[in-house]
Amino acid sequence: MFTNIFALPDGYHELPRTPASGAIDYFRGPYVNQAKGCLAVILALLNSIFGTNRKVWTVNAGDEALNKLKDMITTSTRLYVIGAPYTYGGCGVHDIHMNQGGPAGSQWYAGNGIWQDGRVIAAKPEETKLFSYFGKFVMQSLNTEYCGNPV
Repeated sequence: MFTNIFALPDGYHELPRTPASGAIDYFRGPYVNQAKGCLAVILALLNSIFGTNRKVWTVNAGDEALNKLKDMITTSTRLYVIGAPYTYGGCGVHDIHMNQGGPAGSQWYAGNGIWQDGRVIAAKPEETKLFSYFGKFVMQSLNTEYCGNPV
């Protein structure tokens, strides 16, 4: 899935907003599965029967979200930070979260778009799998149309 990204040298690289480039889209890509339709009903039914609270997304705010990210990257040997470079002085990357589905009338609506979501991917030396941090704001919708605006 990430062959294009892993083949790039260290540094910032602008990715075309297409599925083949390695760009991320939470809704259109295979990375995040949100229960919909009958599956959502079945998940709710199983949760009520077994007294569980299984869900795709967990709510973490402030320090809790930061601590989860910190725990993931502390022992990593390589990080891939997918987002946008700061354009106002200083180094770094921001927008390492979902960048679509912002509601109409919000300050984020103009920034909605497809194949431009961010995330952090961590490789750990003792693991053969990758770990990833997906971030989304509660007010953002995972159901977006062709421009990334909520349906």
